[in-house]
Amino acid sequence: MSASLEFSFPTVAPTQTPPRTKHKLVVEGKKLTFRCGKKIASKRGKVHWYKDGELLEYSHPNYISLEDDRITIVANAINEGLYTCVVRKKSQVLTTYSWRVRVRF
Repeated sequence: MSASLEFSFPTVAPTQTPPRTKHKLVVEGKKLTFRCGKKIASKRGKVHWYKDGELLEYSHPNYISLEDDRITIVANAINEGLYTCVVRKKSQVLTTYSWRVRVRF
């Protein structure tokens, strides 16, 4: 009689990629700048930037610079990930844009 063995491996669900996500593969050390819906933001919406689902509240010199509807990223291993901007007016989401950044070393 043969017995069949089953192995279960723990798996981690990948971060869901939102629709309309642009993919960027960049050389390490290069600066990238993304803009978030200037027309929408000018309608008194507030722009919020996220990296891998976490709110970015401050600029970090030589890594990430936040300025209104723009974000500038220095391509390195720490900054790889999914960047999303969300434009909100009060509790209403006006629009979202996402970029998946991968660095070539």
